[in-house]
Amino acid sequence: FDEAYLLVKEMLEKGWKPDIITYSLLMRGLCQGKKIDMALNLWCQVVEKGLKPDVIMHNIIIHGLCSAGKVGDALQLYLRMSQCDCVPNLVTLNTLMEGFYK
Repeated sequence: FDEAYLLVKEMLEKGWKPDIITYSLLMRGLCQGKKIDMALNLWCQVVEKGLKPDVIMHNIIIHGLCSAGKVGDALQLYLRMSQCDCVPNLVTLNTLMEGFYK
């Protein structure tokens, strides 16, 4: 993750704007590294920058929350998806179902 973060920092220094894909990749790395709180913080930064999380970003965070045993939080995020015009997909639902069985 540290190397990826440095690349994003370099992008920002050069005036480039990371997009939703860039942030999704960072979040995936954070979640895989069991750094869910950092991933949630990054989520907030993305929203504050005016970017709209897509279904892939939602799925990454929902999976991270379920893996961290925070299925209730994952369910809340799922329920809020419709408020930001983001339509869940089969990955979203399968991830939640898997989280409920753990």
